Amino acid sequence: GESHLFKSALRFRRDAHRQQKDIGEDWRRYNINTLSLPLEGEWTIDNHLTLVYGASLDTMFFKAESTGEEKSKLAVNPQVSLLWSPLKQLRFKGSVSLKTRFPSMKELFSSTSGNPDLDPMKNTGLEAGVEYMLSDRLTIGLVGFHNNIRDLINRVKKNDPYINIDKALFKGFELDLNWQWTPLNRFYAAYTRLHALDKSDGGNSYIQYRPKHKLDAGVFVQLPS
Repeated sequence: GESHLFKSALRFRRDAHRQQKDIGEDWRRYNINTLSLPLEGEWTIDNHLTLVYGASLDTMFFKAESTGEEKSKLAVNPQVSLLWSPLKQLRFKGSVSLKTRFPSMKELFSSTSGNPDLDPMKNTGLEAGVEYMLSDRLTIGLVGFHNNIRDLINRVKKNDPYINIDKALFKGFELDLNWQWTPLNRFYAAYTRLHALDKSDGGNSYIQYRPKHKLDAGVFVQLPS
């Protein structure tokens, strides 16, 4: 039957970093506070159809203790998804979302690659997929994705500085398999096909060192209590 469920949370994180350019020089101290307030609603319309919607308010506050420099960023990230299960073993899902990722401490202050002037990365994403239960223990899934990204955080080589790519497009699909061979043990495998394109200034070049093909696999074992 029809039902409504609401969820909320509050997440706070404080990171501190200190840096010395050379021996004998003064230490530079930096603090980054990030706060996230996600709100989500789940509307079960009937036994086959569910609508999930919500938004997250995310903030980052940066302060350089040595110079007194301060910066803050604010982002509102909405999302909505629709799940349809015409059969018990078959489920379709579609979603659209806006996500913001703030630069990490490593990306900002790494001694080899850090760039304190990085902007947050913003992604407008579309996903559509299907999941099918072959048995009670075996499930396969296929999902396609199309992500328009502004200010992609990227570096070409290991020790190159991180930079923002103005416009990027990530599109492709992922095929996955889950096998719960015992109640406590699970095997997972996934293949991802990715097209990662730099669309800045009207371009269409492939972004270096982003794998076009990726295979992941893992075994998850839970010991009995």
